[in-house]
Amino acid sequence: MKLEKGTIIDVIIESKSGSIDVFVEDADGEKIYKGDNAASGEFSLEIPKTSTYKFSVKGNNAKGGVSFKVSK
Repeated sequence: MKLEKGTIIDVIIESKSGSIDVFVEDADGEKIYKGDNAASGEFSLEIPKTSTYKFSVKGNNAKGGVSFKVSK
């Protein structure tokens, strides 16, 4: 997803069981967020530079969900 510097992404993680890994990285492979076995919660990420970003979610016997929403 192409995002501009300063864009805010709201993240919601709901982990009911198992484990969820969440990663956000730019086109150069630089991770701006890494959540191994991420706990339930809500937070915001500020995009540090204009680039194309990859959002990855990996579950292991997981129940729940993850959402990403551009808020700015």
